Amino acid sequence: MDKLEKHIKETLKEREIKPSSNAWEKIAAEVSVEKKEGGNVGSPMP
Repeated sequence: MDKLEKHIKETLKEREIKPSSNAWEKIAAEVSVEKKEGGNVGSPMP
């Protein structure tokens, strides 16, 4: 790995986003609301 690739890899690794402790719970709640409302998950956009 050359110097530039190593530098980019290290820089991006430092910028990694850490999800909050309840992030998955919030996502799961939103998904279940969409399913109950008959959301258009997987439906083509008009």
